[in-house]
Amino acid sequence: MSEEKVIQHCSPTLAGIKSAAMFSTPFTTKQDAVIALRVLNSVFKPYGLRAVLLRYISPNALIYVYRPTMLSKELEDTEVLGLLRSRGYTFNSTEEGVRELKERVECSCSIPHEVGLFLGYPVEDVKGFIENKAAKYKCSGCWKVYGDEQRARYLFERYGSCRKAYLEQYKKGVAFEKLLVSL
Repeated sequence: MSEEKVIQHCSPTLAGIKSAAMFSTPFTTKQDAVIALRVLNSVFKPYGLRAVLLRYISPNALIYVYRPTMLSKELEDTEVLGLLRSRGYTFNSTEEGVRELKERVECSCSIPHEVGLFLGYPVEDVKGFIENKAAKYKCSGCWKVYGDEQRARYLFERYGSCRKAYLEQYKKGVAFEKLLVSL
């Protein structure tokens, strides 16, 4: 897995302005993906980041990168937790929640809609997506927006600017580790 691909898909999370990201990337075998994530996690650990293999369907690995401390605060929100409980989640810790998400992703041919809550999307947008079956949204960017359109557009721009800046720095030779932020 290339560092550039991680930057391309995860730069707002690497920068500490977003709790999590998810992307798919090819690996020859599941074992290759596991080894690559072990290496990535050894780099991530001092910066409070983690990477998890959510699913491997040859040749693609679905990778989830997150900041446990940020995600924990988001998952403790009453409305977020209520929606997750209504969808059958029973976790008592962030790690358990990520494990439950992983189990659901592994057992399904599609990604469960509540994944947006594990990616830091606004709860009203995740609810709207579920209730409207992905239709009737106000706008879309990183996700489909059903709530605060102005705030979402601001975040889309912020995440895009971060991605652009990170990719530019990386292409100029800045080491991957120098782009990781400790919170």
